[in-house]
Amino acid sequence: MIDINVIRDNPEKVKEALESGDDDLLAKSIFNALEQTAISLVPEIQIIKDKLKLAGLKIVQMTGSGSCVFALRTDKHLIHSVARQLENQDLVLRKNKKKNRK
Repeated sequence: MIDINVIRDNPEKVKEALESGDDDLLAKSIFNALEQTAISLVPEIQIIKDKLKLAGLKIVQMTGSGSCVFALRTDKHLIHSVARQLENQDLVLRKNKKKNRK
């Protein structure tokens, strides 16, 4: 079981994971407390998450109360490969490019 308080009180772990490109640490550091409830009401959320994970994406989460499921990975080649694999399925895919920040 995930201790929500540890995650909530450790935004520096998320920052560290993003800065270092550590997908494993990022996957362990993000959490959505509404996810299990939303999945119990809309099982398709779990189906989509499972498809993304089976395609090789480690960081797969639901946004807010379930309007969207997203996947993150520092390996952009894998992201593009997964997008191509899943294009013909009943999923809407959007690839976001990293914006330069000052």
